[in-house]
Amino acid sequence: MADLLGVFAANLGSAIPQDRTDGVRAFLGEAFDVGRRAWPKLGLEPSAFVASLARHARATPEKEPVLTLEHAADYFLAVACAVSLPGSADALHQHVLVDVPRWIGTRGVGVADDVGQLVAMRLLVAEPNELPRIAEYTGRGPLGGFVRVVATRIALNLQRRREPRDDLALIPPGAAPDVDFSRFRYRAEFRRAFESALAALSVDERLLLRLHAVERMRGEDIARLLEVDRSTVVRRIARAHERLFDETKSSMMAALRLSTREFESVARDVQSAVDLTLSRLLA
Repeated sequence: MADLLGVFAANLGSAIPQDRTDGVRAFLGEAFDVGRRAWPKLGLEPSAFVASLARHARATPEKEPVLTLEHAADYFLAVACAVSLPGSADALHQHVLVDVPRWIGTRGVGVADDVGQLVAMRLLVAEPNELPRIAEYTGRGPLGGFVRVVATRIALNLQRRREPRDDLALIPPGAAPDVDFSRFRYRAEFRRAFESALAALSVDERLLLRLHAVERMRGEDIARLLEVDRSTVVRRIARAHERLFDETKSSMMAALRLSTREFESVARDVQSAVDLTLSRLLA
């Protein structure tokens, strides 16, 4: 095993008093062993575990681990999720997020599945060069308590979310709002291609598109739910929408044997159809 005290000190950025080194070293080893015994299949490196402890310790006057051994297994799982280890997200779902419907109670009537997925998105998805929200868990208390706060806040915000919005807001700028899809030449081919493209998206991408297109939530509303910047939400929705259109385009071109130039003649109608069909298939 790596020199855990050395890793801790290097990430702490300050010296550990000589009279505390033995105690800190013993604590680091014991805490990691508790977590490894609880989650033997996750394969978390000791250095990642200790570096995370040091990051939280830097924010305290004592510059010592704030984790309690009672919650070392929870902390081990959280660090594994923060570094995106295989199997960590599934473990979080099975052992923590499974309780979200019970936690939100009557606040979650009709939205429990959405809340659970939004919690997972909030905790596990991060922008490039940023840590996911689950990395904020310090291990002072149970991981379930930390997640429950996030879930309750999302459930409450989700209930307040509805604001009137014009139906034309579902159609992107430049698309024809008066297109009659009953006369759309490739209606059947479009539906097959769209359903296939939608299935190819991730669960998170489908949820974002549904919140935006079906629930009619604005970017700032979704940003409040996830406690991220509006620009982050807008980028994620734009990427999901672009993927949906590109996958639909590829499938239609292959099915109809269209060239790129030939597809351009119907691209505007297809773009409008993508937006209008979202509200039917995701509702």
